[in-house]
Amino acid sequence: ALLPPPRLRVARRRILWSLVAGVGLGSTGYIAAVTVATIVARELAGSSAWAGVPGAAVVLGSAAGSTLLSALMVRRGRRVGLTVGYLLGALGAALSAAAVIARSFPLLLLATVLMGFANSSSQLSRYTAADMFPPARRASAIGTVVWGATVGAVVGPNLVTFAGDLARSIGLPALSGVYLVALLFVGAAALLSL
Repeated sequence: ALLPPPRLRVARRRILWSLVAGVGLGSTGYIAAVTVATIVARELAGSSAWAGVPGAAVVLGSAAGSTLLSALMVRRGRRVGLTVGYLLGALGAALSAAAVIARSFPLLLLATVLMGFANSSSQLSRYTAADMFPPARRASAIGTVVWGATVGAVVGPNLVTFAGDLARSIGLPALSGVYLVALLFVGAAALLSL
């Protein structure tokens, strides 16, 4: 059943700002993690020759995530697809922290592929916003959601030092901290999407 126009406007606004917040949270965690990925790779692999591989793995995860999550959304809806993408990204963040602690480069690569799914959910949120509005308002809806990613791009890298200090204070390697922060932020995006 269609909502009456006043209730439809309220519902659209609520969902749009939920998407913005989800993208802001997800992007903050994802970008914080990507910021240190080359440093972590160099440390775990023991050579700078492997430093770019996690970046490639996260792009692979983003590409796979876009395809797989889109297919899931067709069958189960946007909410389920966005939530699953963020959950897989949060799992990737947890596995990345475990990879740093265990000093496992192969685990880091698997984890960064999964983290790419969080980026896919952030990107697909734009289309979710566009689908809610008539054609004349779709570009504005997409632009509003993009602002969430902008917040993440600014805040994420600035959490690296804080996260490292926090990890050290609880006896973990400093570089694991950023992945724990990513777990928190991307996990919050999953809850918000749900």
